[in-house]
Parts: sequence; C-alpha cells; structure tokens
Amino acid sequence: MVADFFAAMEEAERWREMTSWGLRELEQAVEREEARLHVSRNDAGLSPENREILQNAWERAEMARAELGNEYPYVHAATLVSMYGALDALVEELVPGAQQIIAWSIFESVRERVESVDDVSWDKIPEQHRDVVGEAIAQVIADQLPKKPARPIGSGAERYESVLERANLRTPSDRPIPGDLDDALTEFGALRDVLVHRSGRVDRRALAQAPSLKYGDGEFVRLNRDDYRRYSAAIRAYWIDITQRVLDSKERRDLSSWRDNYYVNA
Repeated sequence: MVADFFAAMEEAERWREMTSWGLRELEQAVEREEARLHVSRNDAGLSPENREILQNAWERAEMARAELGNEYPYVHAATLVSMYGALDALVEELVPGAQQIIAWSIFESVRERVESVDDVSWDKIPEQHRDVVGEAIAQVIADQLPKKPARPIGSGAERYESVLERANLRTPSDRPIPGDLDDALTEFGALRDVLVHRSGRVDRRALAQAPSLKYGDGEFVRLNRDDYRRYSAAIRAYWIDITQRVLDSKERRDLSSWRDNYYVNA
C-alpha cells in the first residue's frame, strides 16, 4: 500500500507538471505556426487559409496565456484531490496490514514461550500444520484488535489518527502534529468536499470545518501555485511521518519543516 501511494502521488504530480508544460507550449502556438508556414501574421498578402490557421493558433495561445496567468487552478485542484484520496487509501489499507504484523509478532512470542517448555518443540509439528495453526492463531489475535473506525473520517490529522490508533500507530503525545500542518490538512479536507460535492463553491459547512480558509461563503475555489505547494507538502510530510512511525522515534523526520516537502519545480 505504501508503494501504491507513492505511485499515485507521482502520477498526479507528473500529470500536473506535463499539463503546465503543455500550456507553455500552446502559449507559443502563433510563432510555431508562422515558422511552419513561413509567413507572418502581419503579412499583407496572407491567404485566407493561412489567416484562419493563425487565427486559430492565436485563440489557443490566448487561452493558454489566461490559464498560466491564473496559475491553472483547476489543474491544482484535480491533482490535490487525487493526492488526498491516495492518503485516505494508504491509511485505510495500512492499518489492517499493521494489525496483521502485530498479530504475528504476538504469535511468535507465544511460540517461543511454548518451545521453552521441556519436551515441546514447534519443529516437531509438520510444516503444513504449523502454517495453518500459525495463521489461525494470528487471525484470532487480529480479530481481537480494535476495528473502528475502519476508514478515515472527520477532518485534519485526526481524520487519520483515529484510524491509525487501531494499529498503535497514533503519533505519541510528546510528538504532536504541528498546528499549521493540521490546519493545512483540515483546510484541504474541506476544499476537497467543496470541489467534489459543491462544484467548487465554498459553503458554510466548509467554513465551519476549516475557519482558517481564505475564502468567503459562496466563493469559488481557485488554487494557485502557493496553495498547491502548501497542500501537497502537507500530504507528503504526513505520509512520510506515518510510514516512519514503525521506526525508533529518533529516526523520524522533524515535522517543523513540513512545508519543504513539495515537489521540485512545483
């Protein structure tokens, strides 16, 4: 599931970057057509056919220029919605896998204690039976672990922390999620709902969920490059922190610099 998350993030970022490249290419549409046709838009004797070609190129260039001037907000929105969904999927799939690891760890501890008893040897049990017994015991243990919430709910970091707690992966109390990182996750969670369910128009529910949003009631979401860097960095930093929680605490990255986790050239 970690590899799937990474692949989803890279694909979303690649699409955003290639779209921005395409817009910059379109911005030069008139010049490219002039070079291809060996004419100039200012030529007095342009044929009707070439005039139409250059007019169409000018329209494409102006549309691209407008998108670039507005910092292509829809592209940023679509990319971030994909990234946010990937984070949801990561947490939802990570917890059951982590629970299985916990179950097997407990089982191995039990097996070692059993083997410490005189005349009891796990190796004396046929291999196919050992596998069946081991899986059955691990499943029984896993079934005893917390089941709810099974999917991310709510907003901000707590949307995920409540699920991660089921596998003992909640961030420790002495290492809380920074407030500004939590704000960023909360804000985009509200914006994601607006983009998906409200055609991009901010409503009172979103403002109640994320009071720090820069929008007013009824305004359309328009995400610029600074917004994209902030929200994508928040998702990346939080993902890295989650995957490092199985390590010793001293190995975990300092989240105070989470804003630096945006993609190069974003």
